[in-house]
Amino acid sequence: MEQVIDAREYPHRCVCHLEIRNSDSGTSRIKSGTGWFVGRNTVITAAHNIIDHDERFHASSVYVSAGRSPRQGSVWSGPATWYQVHPHWAISPSPEVDLAAVWVAQQSDLVGNLRLIEPGQSLSRGQEIHIAGYPDTLPFGAQGRASGHLRGVGQGRIDHQLPTSNGVSGGPIWIVDSTGMPRVAGIHTHASSPHETEAVLVTDAISQQIKKWRDANP
Repeated sequence: MEQVIDAREYPHRCVCHLEIRNSDSGTSRIKSGTGWFVGRNTVITAAHNIIDHDERFHASSVYVSAGRSPRQGSVWSGPATWYQVHPHWAISPSPEVDLAAVWVAQQSDLVGNLRLIEPGQSLSRGQEIHIAGYPDTLPFGAQGRASGHLRGVGQGRIDHQLPTSNGVSGGPIWIVDSTGMPRVAGIHTHASSPHETEAVLVTDAISQQIKKWRDANP
């Protein structure tokens, strides 16, 4: 991923660096992740950033920094007030429901939010896509980005093959619509190799869940 020069620009100011603390089993651990604002107080991320069943990680606190960069600081930052994984993830963690919401006190209008793809909108192999996030291959707190072409879609997942690394989980994958507006089509979750990079597909059901979170006031 290449470093974003000005993370204050849209859509990069909507992309958040998450510092997630775990305090299960008497130990304390902090890991980094990525999220993105979908509303004034709602950030979407990957569910395994909050509850990772394999690593026995369960978030005890999350700190959100929108549009963060080492040189410029953050457009907005603050602690999460609440967080929730997809209801199916808590019972049976499946790749197609690896998403969660993080709520904060209302951020300033300087950040804005990202829009979702339209209901029923289909994606096609070879379509141009973009991703942003906070990889551990860049300086701490630096946002990275990449562009490429969609490899495939199926069973609630996107095979995107965009370059990622640890810390990008939860990052938005977007297309650009006919008006030039970014539209989030996926949430990056997994990169077992450069040839196996996957994301949750924003299906109509996932879109409805995200909007339910966005409209909630926990």
